[in-house]
Amino acid sequence: MATDIRVLLRGGTYRLDGAGIYTLGSQGFGPTRSVLAGNVVSLVGGHGIYHDEDSTYWDTHHNVVTAVTGSWVNLWQASISDNTVHDNHTDVTRARNNGTRNTITGTITTTDGNWPAAARAVVAAAGLEPAYRRIRTPEPLTGNDSQTGDLLAPVAITYAGAWTTATGRTGNLLDDAHTTTADGAAVTFTFTGTGLSVIGEKAPDQGPLALSVDGVPKGTVDTRATTRTPRATIAEVTGLPSGRHTLTLTERGGTTARIDGYTLLTNML
Repeated sequence: MATDIRVLLRGGTYRLDGAGIYTLGSQGFGPTRSVLAGNVVSLVGGHGIYHDEDSTYWDTHHNVVTAVTGSWVNLWQASISDNTVHDNHTDVTRARNNGTRNTITGTITTTDGNWPAAARAVVAAAGLEPAYRRIRTPEPLTGNDSQTGDLLAPVAITYAGAWTTATGRTGNLLDDAHTTTADGAAVTFTFTGTGLSVIGEKAPDQGPLALSVDGVPKGTVDTRATTRTPRATIAEVTGLPSGRHTLTLTERGGTTARIDGYTLLTNML
């Protein structure tokens, strides 16, 4: 039994026992296998691909899993059996295989944002077929601060100066944020579109950031607040000519700055 749905899934709330793609119960038998291929899962709170109890005889290959909080593939107990998982792409190092006669081979792991052409080809082909993409209602695209590459959205993030990644931050995208207290530390978003919102935090220990767009100074934005506000819009630019642009925020004054991600606003204009 072949399956060719080519899902492109971005975003989801955290599920302790959930995933972007989830299977349950017996599928196929012996030489007859169900195929899970050509799918993309990103920014999911939970696992990427989850073959749950009694999932059998799946041929899971040439998928892309990026920026999930759990395992990129999860086969957690003995009744999950006789599945082959091979030649998938991920930037997540966590994988679980506690089943029976399952194999996970040929995984291509990317940790520096430089995704290979084969992974980009999977992304380009996922979702609606080209002839039908015009009927889809465009939506804004949200990315996490740790997604420094531009695999799934036409945005790249570059950090300059002393930044650290703070984890376990409740309320942030994927519970993390890039943090700096160094005067002059900067973050640049390079994007294709007409507008971008920067997601960060506002808090009592924060202060001003210098804003520039396409290298032109645009004043400062103040991220100070009386109480902590995660996932706050701390800077935004709209109405740019469609094309390639940069938005840069630079720490000023030695206070704390926290970057949580972005929303590409092109499709909202």
